[in-house]
Amino acid sequence: FFEYFGLSLQNAGLAASMFGLMNLFARSLGGIASDLANKRFSHRGRHWVFFLTMLGVAVMLIAFSRVESNQFPLAIVLLIGFSTCVQMAEGAQYAVVPYVGKHLNALGPVSGIVGAGGNFGAVIWGLIYRGYASHPDPRTPFLIHGFCVLGTALLVPFIHYPVFGSMFLPQTDFSEEEVQPDGQSQPKEAKPVPAPSKA
Repeated sequence: FFEYFGLSLQNAGLAASMFGLMNLFARSLGGIASDLANKRFSHRGRHWVFFLTMLGVAVMLIAFSRVESNQFPLAIVLLIGFSTCVQMAEGAQYAVVPYVGKHLNALGPVSGIVGAGGNFGAVIWGLIYRGYASHPDPRTPFLIHGFCVLGTALLVPFIHYPVFGSMFLPQTDFSEEEVQPDGQSQPKEAKPVPAPSKA
């Protein structure tokens, strides 16, 4: 904002703070949307919310990377939209974590990997943006980032858990768990063990 749009340091910092400001509500909004989709479409709804929010992140990033230096108001609108989608995707992602952790009997490790993955990604992208610092077009890193997010989002439809289903496929494994209409999974009821016969 300081170099590309020619803002003062104070105004550039204020503009950049719009990204973090969306954290006040957007992450919770992603979780709420996932819960509502879960009630309506079972666990498959959670995958759809995660996919759509990720797709929104990609679209907003790619659009942001095409903004001209004289289109500052548009950049702010896209930044807010981008941040909202990012935080919603995080909420939607963590709405799926308990199911995966329970299915793998490894809720702690799965939660840790998801949390650490975000930090690792931030470091990697920071290095990439620094590597493109001398590029003639400062918007290029955002364009690359946007297409990478798009590629990641397009992998979501292929995520399929037999006991939960996926975006397009229903549950296929009923041997261990049953998925209730509200999307909650629980073990099948154990069959009563017959009493031993008297000799």
